[in-house]
Amino acid sequence: MGGHLDWLPWRRHREEKRKRKAEEARRKQEQKEQPGVGNEEPEPANPPLAEEDVPCISIHQEIWNEAYEVILKDDPSLVEGPDVSTEMKDSIKREETLLNLVQSGRERIEKSADVTERVGTFANGILSCKTLVDLAVQTVPQAALPWAGVCVGLQILFNPAAESSSLCEGIAHVTSRMDWHCNMTEHMLRKENIELGTQSYEAVLGQLRKKIVSLYQTLLLYQMKSTCFFYRKRGLNFLRGLIILDGWESQLQGVKDAEISLLEDSDCYNNQYVKAAMGELVRQGEETKSALGDISQTLNDYISMQKSSQMQALRVVDPQDTIIKIEDTRDVAIREAYEWVLHTDEFQNFIQWNDNQKNRVLWVKGPAGTGKTMLLIGMIREMEDIPAVYAPSMSYFFCEKDDNQMNTPTAVLRSLIWMLLIQQPHLSSHVLQDYEIYGPSRYKDTNAFYSLSRTLMAMLQDPNLQPAYLIVDALDECDRKAADGAGLEKLKDLIFKSFAWTYNIYPPGTLAQIDVQGQRGAVQAYIDYKLSQLREEDDYDDETKAKLSKQMRERCNRIFLWVALVFRTEIPKWDPWDALEALSDLPSDLTKLYGNLLAKIEGQSGNTPKYCKDVLIAVCLVRRPVSLEELGVCANIPPRIPKMSIALKCGSFLSVKDRTVYPIHQSAREYLQDNYMTRFWQDPGQGHLELFQRSIQYISAHLKMNMYAIEYDTLVENVQPCSDDQLAPMRYSCEYWVDHLRLASLSTMCGAEVISELFCFLQTHLLHWIESMSLIRAFQAGVESIQFLVSLWTNQKRLSKIENVQLDALLYDAEKFILRFRSTIEGAPLQIYGAPLVLSPTNSKIREYYWEERLPLIKNVKGVEDTWSPCLQTLGHVPGDNTRVDDPLQSLAFSRNGQYLATASWTAVRIWSPGDGYLWKEIEIFEPCLGFSPEHKLILVSGVLDTVTVQIWDVSPSANAPEFEMQLWELSSQSQDRYKSTHISISCDGRTMLEI
Repeated sequence: MGGHLDWLPWRRHREEKRKRKAEEARRKQEQKEQPGVGNEEPEPANPPLAEEDVPCISIHQEIWNEAYEVILKDDPSLVEGPDVSTEMKDSIKREETLLNLVQSGRERIEKSADVTERVGTFANGILSCKTLVDLAVQTVPQAALPWAGVCVGLQILFNPAAESSSLCEGIAHVTSRMDWHCNMTEHMLRKENIELGTQSYEAVLGQLRKKIVSLYQTLLLYQMKSTCFFYRKRGLNFLRGLIILDGWESQLQGVKDAEISLLEDSDCYNNQYVKAAMGELVRQGEETKSALGDISQTLNDYISMQKSSQMQALRVVDPQDTIIKIEDTRDVAIREAYEWVLHTDEFQNFIQWNDNQKNRVLWVKGPAGTGKTMLLIGMIREMEDIPAVYAPSMSYFFCEKDDNQMNTPTAVLRSLIWMLLIQQPHLSSHVLQDYEIYGPSRYKDTNAFYSLSRTLMAMLQDPNLQPAYLIVDALDECDRKAADGAGLEKLKDLIFKSFAWTYNIYPPGTLAQIDVQGQRGAVQAYIDYKLSQLREEDDYDDETKAKLSKQMRERCNRIFLWVALVFRTEIPKWDPWDALEALSDLPSDLTKLYGNLLAKIEGQSGNTPKYCKDVLIAVCLVRRPVSLEELGVCANIPPRIPKMSIALKCGSFLSVKDRTVYPIHQSAREYLQDNYMTRFWQDPGQGHLELFQRSIQYISAHLKMNMYAIEYDTLVENVQPCSDDQLAPMRYSCEYWVDHLRLASLSTMCGAEVISELFCFLQTHLLHWIESMSLIRAFQAGVESIQFLVSLWTNQKRLSKIENVQLDALLYDAEKFILRFRSTIEGAPLQIYGAPLVLSPTNSKIREYYWEERLPLIKNVKGVEDTWSPCLQTLGHVPGDNTRVDDPLQSLAFSRNGQYLATASWTAVRIWSPGDGYLWKEIEIFEPCLGFSPEHKLILVSGVLDTVTVQIWDVSPSANAPEFEMQLWELSSQSQDRYKSTHISISCDGRTMLEI
């Protein structure tokens, strides 16, 4: 039975053992026939991979290998045979190896599977008739037993076919599901899914991973067992199938059950994860919304803060408060006194806002004291009463000649822009852009008027500008040139420029006039109003009031101020029965009335006339209204004397509002100035010199380091004066003592005594004074004061032959010091004793006099230069966001008067102030060459292709276009070289220009 029994297990095993022994014997023989082979050390089968050569293993491969290792540990016999076990050791290739074995195994049993299937089909066909046969043999017991044996045999023959079918079905299912699970595993176990917001799913994914490993074990075990089945003897497989030993159908069901279990857990996890993910999305959305809201709020807060800072920097005074002050110090504007103007054709035409309106400028004129200011207040109130829907914006300003803060064109522009922005905030972009770059100094430096002029023009040209009225009172009092050099004429030019821009022309008849002096009824209304305020208990009956009214109307010359002075200073002193006679004794001329009132002050007894005279001199000479405390310093009133009492005794010339002293009217101050020599018996220059001396004497006695007891790093915007403000009495003196020295020097020579006082003060209190100027927000005035002292001392030396080497050196050092460290000191006052002092040259007088006052944390410093650097200014050629490395400086030129410096690059010309490095103007022009005419006009020549253009510019910052522009000549179009001018020179008479 030899060859027919090879399928028996023990015969197969013995045959395989014989073949293995024969194979081993053959290999040993081959090694002996190859010399030296056995002496060599065998190379490792799997040399270690370099770190960069280690392949990346996916999550699926990790799970597959983990499942395989578990199966291998439980049943190593599943992987036998040297060839298979070697390949399955490779963790990267083992999955592919198993799939290849499954595929080749399936191909190997295809023929035997067909035979088994045919046998099973035959057996199944017979078994399908089993029910009919069972009915037939029930009546024949002798046939039942054989038929039962036949059925059992047929069922046994059918089992291998059923097992084979189950195996094929299972392999197809497992193979396809393994591909599906490979992709799903990568998705379900991604590391990105471990953290979801603040929640961790690491534990849940760990449990899910165990489920997947278990499923992989079931899948791999099925594949590995089927592989063993494929490579067994077919007869053995047939015998195992007869008794359903392998149980492929139950194993496949186990795979499906494992899949169902995993899918249920996965669905549960996914549902929970999706809910959590949606919640996290909502949370992140809320956080994003909040963050965006915070960003938006931050931006809004920043813009709001910038606008707020910008408005604070622009503000001079609130004109609405000025109206309150005027009415409190002079009198209330009564409707009966100004109602007449509301019905004039000029006013009615002025307030009718339409595109065809001719009268865009209204001029209210009249002599001093005729009530022009009160009339304007009435007009303002009338327009304020217009319903908000129709009311235009109103921006107004009241000039005051005796207040240096309110008598310059720059102050007018700042206030008009400030008030216009309050009512039309959408125009703030015209101001905010410059403010972000230059800060508050933009409104106070030497070019403030020009930059503000440009800003106002831009606002008036804004297409979104709503109707607006600009009102300026007492324009003739705006006659002081500020640091920017702008005077009244420049302000008038700007007013008519803005008007001419509106219509592009200046047609005749656009200036409407109202003459207030011819209005008799207005003065009469004012007289009646004042008489109506006389109380009955004052014994002024109706008859007396009528006579007083008639006599006042005849004598006042239609001057409101004359009437106001009489009611303010005289009538309260008169008895009713003497009032008519006393009134007739008063001069009807306003100037003579001032003389009469001053004579009465001088006629008082005791020291009162002297104190009143000192107060009137001080008020006449000061550069702005002063507080009662400041007046005490300027007038040298002893501390025991009440300043208020003295001011009230000068009530015919002065008024007091909120402890600030004002002239009762500009005409009163002008009277004192015009009659200064005859009434005060001294030259005004001597009065200014006394104010200078009183100021520095008081400052020297009271000024010290750290007046406000603040921390060394405190910024000036965070400094708030305490209730006991030690700087309050000397604020005016600190700011204006140099101004009074300048005014004194115009009429008298500063002698050796004055020079000595000046040197002692600077030697002892220079840094204290600069600190105080930063604290009172007047640093620019301090810079100008130092520069003036240098100029004054230079002239004094030349004229008086006075020498003071130490003062020379100290003033030189002071100017260098304040210009170099300006930004530091202006921003943080006490830092003047820090870096500025430390970095001053070792040989400077600043260092010599004040080194002991350095901040406590500073011990000693090395490496500081001995002398000041000769560099005066460093100009950034291309400022701001326009910085370009490829736009270098090409040429430059100074104006003949030295006030302007023009620099040219390839694309632009910039005009600078050499003194402080301020950029006045930027002109975009391609490859220009430049020069200045004798009249300080900037001449530009630019060659573009075959055309040469000449432009003549006014260098003032308010000029936005060239005064003159023309094409000078054309070059031949046949030329291939592009024209380029390199230099120009202008003759001294300005009639000839040479170009190279």
